[in-house]
Amino acid sequence: MSRASPRWLERALREAYLRFPLGWPARLRIKRAVFSALAPLLRRTGAWQRWQAAERESAALAAMAQSQQALSTLGQSLRRRRSWRPGDDGAGAVALASFARRHGHRLVLVVHDAHPHGAQFLALNLLGELVEDIGLEVRVVLLGPGPLAPAFERLAPVHALDPADAVALRRLARQLHADGFRTVLANTLVSGRVVRGLAQGGLRVVTLVHEMPGVIRAQGLEPALADVLAHSSRVVVPSREVADGLRLLADPAAVDALCVERPQGLFVRSEHFGGRGREEAGRRLRARLGLPADARVVLAVGYADGRKGVDLFVAAVLALAQRDARVHGVWVGHQDAGQMAQVQSLLDASGLAGHVHFVGLDFDTSDHYAGADVYALASREDPYPSVLLEALSVGTPAVAFAGSGGGAALLAQLGAATVPAFDVPAYAAAIEALLNDAGLHARLARRGVQWVEREACFRRYAIDLLALAGIAIPRVSVVVPNFNYAALLPARLASIVGQGLPVYEIIVLDDGSTDGSAGVLEALRMELSPMPQLQLAAANGGSVFRQWAKGVALARGDYVWIAEADDLATPAFLETLVPAMQADPGIVMSYCQSRPIDADGVITAPDYSGWTDDLSTERWKTAYVCSGHEEVQAGLGVKNTLPSASAVVFRRDALAAVLEAHLDEVASFPTAGDWVVYLRVLQRGRIRFDPAPENLHRRHAGSVVARQDPAAHQREVREVQALAAAWSPEAWQIKGGQG
Repeated sequence: MSRASPRWLERALREAYLRFPLGWPARLRIKRAVFSALAPLLRRTGAWQRWQAAERESAALAAMAQSQQALSTLGQSLRRRRSWRPGDDGAGAVALASFARRHGHRLVLVVHDAHPHGAQFLALNLLGELVEDIGLEVRVVLLGPGPLAPAFERLAPVHALDPADAVALRRLARQLHADGFRTVLANTLVSGRVVRGLAQGGLRVVTLVHEMPGVIRAQGLEPALADVLAHSSRVVVPSREVADGLRLLADPAAVDALCVERPQGLFVRSEHFGGRGREEAGRRLRARLGLPADARVVLAVGYADGRKGVDLFVAAVLALAQRDARVHGVWVGHQDAGQMAQVQSLLDASGLAGHVHFVGLDFDTSDHYAGADVYALASREDPYPSVLLEALSVGTPAVAFAGSGGGAALLAQLGAATVPAFDVPAYAAAIEALLNDAGLHARLARRGVQWVEREACFRRYAIDLLALAGIAIPRVSVVVPNFNYAALLPARLASIVGQGLPVYEIIVLDDGSTDGSAGVLEALRMELSPMPQLQLAAANGGSVFRQWAKGVALARGDYVWIAEADDLATPAFLETLVPAMQADPGIVMSYCQSRPIDADGVITAPDYSGWTDDLSTERWKTAYVCSGHEEVQAGLGVKNTLPSASAVVFRRDALAAVLEAHLDEVASFPTAGDWVVYLRVLQRGRIRFDPAPENLHRRHAGSVVARQDPAAHQREVREVQALAAAWSPEAWQIKGGQG
């Protein structure tokens, strides 16, 4: 068709459009239909170009309005991670249109019964994490009754199964497979009784083994262990000590081939995390138990039986009470009747029965953990007790018997006292040292809190288990550098935990803020899932990029999002950028378009296209993947075409290598250091861009760039241009000397 034909058609359509006896809204709908139908004919006409420009502007305005509406409520409903206990009513449960559900991820969780013990609580809280916070579709197979059953049922559909009924097991396996389920997490070796049948039904099974040799032998679980090793794709143990025990009962080569060590995270949140409010908790605990105000409380929590060492606990407390009448032992939990008869004999013979208190099962234990002076892990055999993590998280140091399991090994790692196995005098002496030496108590309390904060992220544990089961949720570590943005932190953190693709962990680095940021973060962390790791500096370090390096060094994910504390993101941000990186290992960084917002959070423009139009009016309108060299040639060698660092997701190993090798260089550019990081990272791989404006970049007078002297900023720009030119001279030659 000649060039004249579209112009003739354009004039004819204009005249017809103006003469239509219809209102303007109807004319607009007709115009849209006509232009869409005649796109091949009209594409080169001025009318088409004007219509396209109008449509883009209309779409941008609509998207801005939608974003502004979302911004108005951001931060008002932080997602709280609850620890699940009997009586929970399910309030706050959400049906997420999440990354996991959109990708069809489904999981079967097998639980051996619903009684209120450690492994069952772990399974219940794992279920809550998977369903509520990760958004997975889960079915529960419950092999026995118990008071926790209603809590499981409130979170997911439950199939009750008698493990001895082979016909019912085969039928259930077929049903689950037909419903699209392919993956099973079987919690505890007791659940191993159904592993063979599930695997034969076409399901991939990962088994979590918590039992140690004494329990395995006492409960006759050797056949279940054989089935687990024969039919599981992986066996997850919480500690090396559990794996060592399995090697005593089965072929060591089979155990080594299947076992993966992955300690569980902390699933119980206490308002006393980090030692907050310990004094008040102590006063409440002593009043609650009718103890003297100066009582020195030694705590144990769990089922009071021989394995948990209740007799050893009582003997140690009685020995201490003989020397110090202020010492009182408190045991929280059900009691084994046979064992308690022996314990009562000890108490009666001592004349000090009033110093040992068995308070029974109690789910409100926050003040117990924080109000106690010492936690006594008296177990003869314990794989990796969650109760120990709870005690350490609130600043209560602990004592254990060496060789008793993963808990004792952890305490030894922290430099805490572990005494020879079942040596009660040595055990009592170790407790006494903590009661009498305030400096030792403070040091071990601090180490315990720091370890839990750094190592016991329950979200990481859940996503790692999914990865072992073949469900690949991308592991994104979020690093949040903050300096004096206390007022903006609630909305920023809400935009992180509200991502459709659930984050792996959150690391917040406060660089000596003077506006109360630390207090805001301490209060917020209890409302967030995952609970952030806080790194609070006493004084400002002078370089945000050194904060970047610190955060990346702490990160455990495969990807890192440096989410500046004053910016925001839409819920689609991570899902827009990360899956493509997961599919293509050659992409080392991925970024999206940004929308600028002002100090009050009002969107001021549809995007940052005006910043890059001098380089190209087309390049940043569509998604692309290119080499680092090509990106530099297209403009990154001339100006920082990524105006917001918060819009970028990096591959962690590439970013970590750059910050390790070039940190001094990067930190020498107070405002352009991010630009240097991009150039260095792109020497290691490709870059991806997405035009969706999922990042909201705050422009305000308090930013680092706004505070810098313009002449100093221009000097940095020239120096980075020279750096880019030295690496890629073509970029400088093509684009010239633009500033």
